[in-house]
Amino acid sequence: MKRLSLLALWISASFCPALDKMDIELLASKPHDRKGISKELSLYPEAREYAVSVRSKEPGGEFGEWTRFTIEERTVEGRYIVSRGGPAEDFVFTLVVEWDGEGEVYRKWVLLPDGNVVESIGIALPGGREISWVSKPDADNGIPLALGIEKHGDEESSWREVIFREGDPVMILEGRAVKTK
Repeated sequence: MKRLSLLALWISASFCPALDKMDIELLASKPHDRKGISKELSLYPEAREYAVSVRSKEPGGEFGEWTRFTIEERTVEGRYIVSRGGPAEDFVFTLVVEWDGEGEVYRKWVLLPDGNVVESIGIALPGGREISWVSKPDADNGIPLALGIEKHGDEESSWREVIFREGDPVMILEGRAVKTK
């Protein structure tokens, strides 16, 4: 039943066009412009830079050490939240979030260093600052199913995500982003 609910969420939002690598790179090159931002996207902090800490574990295991890095963020055209950074020079990713008013869902694309794009759909309770996400798995490109939740405040955001392979949880990630600019 849980899988059917996640599938129904994914299908209901699939009519909205996806962003590809070139779209994401183009958005990342545009200037910061928060003018006209929707109330749905304004749940994200008004920030330009974050100090990020992430750690992971296998189910039943202990969390490893925190990995720390910086993320730069901007709002583009009042419609997209664009974040870029990563834990190493050779592992930089770009993340784009948009509110799809027609589908009444959040959409997220993460451009990975290898050029693959992970696409996710999210929902939030009205008036809240939490978003629950489910990714679109792509077995051909090694992209697993991920289920996560993120919570936003004015100065800090946090999240937790579970990665699944063949229906079983294989990794748990948690992170925190503290606004620095």
